[in-house]
Amino acid sequence: MNSSAYWRRCQDEIATFRFLRIEVRGALPYSDIDAAYAAAHFFVLPSMSESFGYSIVESWQHARPVLISQGTPWRGLVDKRVGCDLRLDVELWTSLLKQCLAMDNAIWGELCRASHELYAALLQESDASTQEKLRELLRRTLGGEAAS
Repeated sequence: MNSSAYWRRCQDEIATFRFLRIEVRGALPYSDIDAAYAAAHFFVLPSMSESFGYSIVESWQHARPVLISQGTPWRGLVDKRVGCDLRLDVELWTSLLKQCLAMDNAIWGELCRASHELYAALLQESDASTQEKLRELLRRTLGGEAAS
């Protein structure tokens, strides 16, 4: 949003959506993040490139499915029922957003539950990986087997 010409183009485009409320939030203070996710149905990130995508994981932490581009390392989201990863194509994104608007609350609730479950699994995986790295460090430091 650093370019004022680009931002004006965005505002002009946003103004064409008469029946949707589109909010461009920019950077949020940390204290407002929980409320922002609680007020949202999806986290939308049509990014050209993300390395890990911490904001994507943060969305799952808040039990919100994600709509992301394939410019992230996250794939197979539909099968996991935690969102959708699409190539950057206007027709695909338009179709996806229409599906989301027509989605009933029961299906959305299932996506939210699956999103939070994936976050919990990622935490466990991370904890196990961290524990193994610590064990290996102890083995090398002590010159033998570390106790489990």
